[in-house]
Amino acid sequence: VDWYNPIIDHGEVDFHHPIRDKTHGRIWRLTKIGSPLLKPANTEVEHPIELLKLLKSPEQFTRMQANRAYVEQNGDPQAVINWMKNIKGNSPQAFQYRLEGLWLLAALNHYDEATILGALNWQNPQARAAAVRQFANWKIAYNHRDKLAKLIEDKHSQVRLETIHALREMGTSEAVELVMKVLNHPMDENLTFALDLMLRLRKEDWLPKMVDNIMLFEGDIDKNMYALLTTEDARGVGPMQKLLTKPDLKPALAKKAWQLLAKIGDAPAKDQILQKAVADADVSLLSMMANAPAAYTAQPNDLAPLATLLNHKNNGLRREALNLLGRWKAVDYSDKVKERLVASANMNEQLAAGRALVKMDELAALIAIAENDAKIENRVAATAVWIAEAPQKATDNALQLL
Repeated sequence: VDWYNPIIDHGEVDFHHPIRDKTHGRIWRLTKIGSPLLKPANTEVEHPIELLKLLKSPEQFTRMQANRAYVEQNGDPQAVINWMKNIKGNSPQAFQYRLEGLWLLAALNHYDEATILGALNWQNPQARAAAVRQFANWKIAYNHRDKLAKLIEDKHSQVRLETIHALREMGTSEAVELVMKVLNHPMDENLTFALDLMLRLRKEDWLPKMVDNIMLFEGDIDKNMYALLTTEDARGVGPMQKLLTKPDLKPALAKKAWQLLAKIGDAPAKDQILQKAVADADVSLLSMMANAPAAYTAQPNDLAPLATLLNHKNNGLRREALNLLGRWKAVDYSDKVKERLVASANMNEQLAAGRALVKMDELAALIAIAENDAKIENRVAATAVWIAEAPQKATDNALQLL
C-alpha cells in the first residue's frame, strides 16, 4: 500500500517528513489477538557462548540476531566448531542446529574443511546443500570435483542445485560434462535455469567440440541436443540438424530444435524447415520464422512451398505464409498476395496480405484496392494497412469509408 502515499516508503525519504502518509504503509508486525507476545532475546549483552545457545531457538528472528551478534562480537570460530561437535544424535533438530553452526562459520568468513566435508554426509539435505555452497564461496570446487561428481546426482534437488552453482564456479570443460548428469533426475524451474545459465556461460568449452562433430556427455543424444537448445549461437545449427536425424531423440527436444532452427537457421536450414512446415501443416514453425528478430535475415532458397499454402484450407497457414512472403519481400508472388486480399473473407488474413504488399513495395497496388475495389470489406482492410503506413495520405479515403 506504500504506492498510495504522497512519498513512498523509500529509505532515502525521512520517516518524519511532514507530507508522509501516516495512515497507510507497510505492515511491520502481525500479532495474534489474545496471545502473549514472545520475549525477545537480548543478543546485545549476551556472552558469545550464550549466543550459540540461541542458535537452537525455534524462532528464526532470534537465530538470525544471535548470528549477527556473534559476528559483531568477533566470536571465536573454534568455539562454534566445538559447539557443533557437542551436538549429539541424528534427529532433524540436531542436524538443524549443526546447520546453524555451519552458516555462522560462513558469516565469520572462517574456512574449516573438515566441518564442510563432514556436512556432506549429514542426513539433512539443507546442510549438504550449505556445504556444497561453501565449495563455490571459497573457490575450492576444483579440489573436490570427485565429490561434486556424486553430489550432482544427490537424491535431493536443493543439493543438486547448489552443485550446479559450484560447478559453474569451477569453470572447466570437466565441470560441463559433470553438470549434465543432473538431467538424469527430475528437473524443476530452478534447476533448469541454473543448468541453462551454466551452459550459456561456458559454451566455448563445449560448442566448438560439437561443431567439430564430437559427441559429448557420454554420447547421450538428448543431452547434446539439450545443450544446443540453451544457446542461440548460429554455430549450433549444423549440429542440431545432424541430431534431428537420430531416431532416438526425444520428441519434445526435436520439436524445440525445429523451432529454434526456424529462428536462427541459415538458408539451407530454412529450406528444410519450410518443407517440413508445409508437409506437417505446422503453423508454429511458420510463425517462428515470421516473427524471428530482424537480425536473423536468412531465408529459404526456394519460396515456392509458401505459394502453395496460400490456397490451403487452414486460415492460420495462409496468414503465416503471407507474413513470410512479406518478410522476405517475395515480389514474384505479389499478384497471389493481392488475390488473397480481395478473395479472403477473413479480416486478419486480409490485413496480413496488405502488410505483405507494403513490405514488397507495392503500396500503390494497396491504395488502388483501398480506393476502388468493388467490395467495401476489401477497401476497409486495405485502408487499415494504408493508415498504418501513411496516415496523412489515407485520411480522406478513411473518412469516405466511415
